Amino acid sequence: MFITDWVRRAQTSVRFKAEGGDPARLLRRLREADVELWQLRGFDGGFFAWCDADDYKRLPPLVRHTGMRVRIVKKQGLPVRLARYKGRWGIPAGLAVAAAVFCLVCPRSWVIEMQSEDLKAPLSPALQADITAFLEQNGVTVGAKKRGVPSTEIRLTAPAKIEGVGALSVNLSGCVAHVTVMPRVAYEKTRVKAAALSNLVAARDGVVRKCEITGGKRVCLVGEAVTKGTLLATGVVDTEAGPLLKRATGRVLAETEHVLTVRVPLAETVERPAGRTVKRYTLSAFGLSAPLFTPLKTDGWQVSKTTRAVKLFGRDLPLSVTAETAREQIAVTTTRTKAQAKAEAKRRADKQVAEAFAGAEVLSRADTVTTDNSGVTLTVTCKILEDIAVEVPAERR
Repeated sequence: MFITDWVRRAQTSVRFKAEGGDPARLLRRLREADVELWQLRGFDGGFFAWCDADDYKRLPPLVRHTGMRVRIVKKQGLPVRLARYKGRWGIPAGLAVAAAVFCLVCPRSWVIEMQSEDLKAPLSPALQADITAFLEQNGVTVGAKKRGVPSTEIRLTAPAKIEGVGALSVNLSGCVAHVTVMPRVAYEKTRVKAAALSNLVAARDGVVRKCEITGGKRVCLVGEAVTKGTLLATGVVDTEAGPLLKRATGRVLAETEHVLTVRVPLAETVERPAGRTVKRYTLSAFGLSAPLFTPLKTDGWQVSKTTRAVKLFGRDLPLSVTAETAREQIAVTTTRTKAQAKAEAKRRADKQVAEAFAGAEVLSRADTVTTDNSGVTLTVTCKILEDIAVEVPAERR
C-alpha cells in the first residue's frame, strides 16, 4: 500500500468531480471500461475521485448519455511539478554553483576548534599559542586540505615538542578540525623518596585525639597538647639488629582552634546587573568574521560569549555563530539595619566555615557579635578535628 501510494504520487494523476445526472450509471461504465479509481468520495448528486491522466482522457465517451458533468479539481505527479519550473534557469544554475562550492570547500578544514579534555585544567593563552604554532607546522591551518593532515604523527610528536601537553589529537569532521588536548599535570615533586628517612611533625597547635601511624614509630600520646613543629612520629625504629631508617607515614587527628572574622557594613556598594541586556551575534566563515550588530560601548559590562558551529545533516559546516550577551552593571548601595547585617554576617560566616573545613569535622562553634555605627563584626571560633601530621625529610647522622 505504501509503495503504491508513492508510485501514484510520482505518476501524473487527476482528481475530478462528477455531478448531476446518474452517478451510479457512470460508475458502472467506468468499471466496465477498467478505469481504476481511488479515494472515491460521494456526495449528494455526484462524487470525487482520483484516476490516472491517461484514464481521464478516456472519460468523455463514457460520460456521454449519463447527464454527468466532469471537471478537473487537482493535478499531481512528478511531471506536473517539473512543468512549474520550465524556463526557470536560476534553480539549476544555483544548484550547479552550490555543487561547485561544496566541491571546493568540503575537502578543506575551515574551522579549528580547540578544547581541553580535562575540565579542571583549562588551556592557558600561552599554551594555546604554542599548540597553534605546532599545528601550523604540521599543516593544520584554516583552508588546508584534510588529506595532508598527518594525524598519527601529530599524536605521537605533540607531547615531546609542546611543554604542558600530555596528549593531543586532531579529528576531522566535515570542514571542522577538532583539536582535543590533555594538559600535562605538573605534580609537585616531593623531597621524600620511598626509601628516605622522614618524620611526622605537627602543622599547627592542637590536642591529639587519635593516632593512626602506618609507618615509623609513634612519639605523641593521645590527649597530649602539641604545638606547631612538634615531632609526632619518627622514621627511626629500634630493632634487635640496630636502628632501622624508614619513612614515617600515617595520620594524627587533633583538636585545633580556628578563628574567622566577617565584617558586614550597614551601607555597602556592590556592582549588580542594571537589567539592560544586549545580545549581539557574529558570523564566522572561512576564517573571516562579520559582526551582525552596530558598535556599542560595553566598558564595565559583564560579557559572556558562546560559539556554536552550524550543522547540516549532522556534519559541521565551515560556519559558526558567536552569541555575545552583555549585561550592564551599575553600582548599587545596599542599606541594612543591624538585624539584617547580623543575618548577612551569619550567612557569610556559614559559607566560609563550610568551604574552609570541608574535609574536617567541626566539633564546636562559638559566635561573637560586635556592633558599631558602621557595621557588624562576627567572630567565629571553631574547634576542628583534623589531621595535623605533615611528613618532612630528616637528615641522617
